[in-house]
Amino acid sequence: MDYWIIWFVAALVFALLEIATSGFFIIIFGVGAVVAGLSSIFISNLTIQLIIFIVSTTIAFIFLKPFINKHLLNQKRTLTNVDRVINKKGIVIKAITTDMGQVKVDGEVWSAVSKSGEEIKENEKVIVEEVSGVKLVVSKIEE
Repeated sequence: MDYWIIWFVAALVFALLEIATSGFFIIIFGVGAVVAGLSSIFISNLTIQLIIFIVSTTIAFIFLKPFINKHLLNQKRTLTNVDRVINKKGIVIKAITTDMGQVKVDGEVWSAVSKSGEEIKENEKVIVEEVSGVKLVVSKIEE
């Protein structure tokens, strides 16, 4: 029997399933099916072809999955406004007391708390250390 036809149809089915889904996982089985299909041209034993399919799929998974994750799935994420203010400098427009104050960073006014808990007076310069909820956590810049 011509098993190579079955293997290449299986590879085509895996490719179509990959198109219908996302994540570049199913296509690895397609790679295994192609390798098994190529081997079936030279090897007529179906058991050996299945072993070749399993081994080549495993090898493809081991070597291709990290590459796929790094280069295809790990797209550069777009920073949000909150992410963009981290490590930016700002100025205190309402004194930051033990409770809360306000700072202006990149032309936007934000509620802020002091990272160290110390009071920061108006017109002092600060740097944004992190974001906690809707508040910026800032530290005073010593000049």
